[in-house]
Amino acid sequence: MSYNAGGLIRWPVYLCIPVGFSLLTLQVLSEAIKRLAYLTGRRDAPLSSEADLPPFVFRGASTGESS
Repeated sequence: MSYNAGGLIRWPVYLCIPVGFSLLTLQVLSEAIKRLAYLTGRRDAPLSSEADLPPFVFRGASTGESS
């Protein structure tokens, strides 16, 4: 319980901190595995095809085309 009368409960906020760091750690491991696979030749370069590009990247921007 909050020390303020009628305040919010604190455990949801405190839970977000370890959950956030856990998700960040999983993303770091995912990126490390992907980069290691590229370096050992088991995977093509990251972002090597247009299917891997994020939606905000303009395809063909160097040729003057835009999507």
